[in-house]
Amino acid sequence: MIMSLRIIGSAWAIGPVSISLIKLLHGFESSVLLVAALKYISANFNPLLSATVYLIGFQFAKSFSSIFLSTGIGHMYQSMGFTSSYVVLGSIALCFTLISFITLDNARFFTPHSATTH
Repeated sequence: MIMSLRIIGSAWAIGPVSISLIKLLHGFESSVLLVAALKYISANFNPLLSATVYLIGFQFAKSFSSIFLSTGIGHMYQSMGFTSSYVVLGSIALCFTLISFITLDNARFFTPHSATTH
């Protein structure tokens, strides 16, 4: 929800105050995403490998997707303009958020793996 609000808000931000407030949302969004990703990795992978999985998997996927998405988004900027492009992107993010609220299970199981020391 924070990401959708930030993206759509960026479309209508005018002036330094509103831009600064929208940018502050990015700080909350980044920290929530980082904690969620690390919690998922530590719950599903060996704790000794969690940093490696994060650095290689998560960061690589984020950077790799930016390469391909930037081309399509650049075409959107040219054809639709900045404001319309960001409203469309924010709406897509909002749709995926709403779909995840409906389809994901509320039950949360967290079974931490015990690290073995030698």
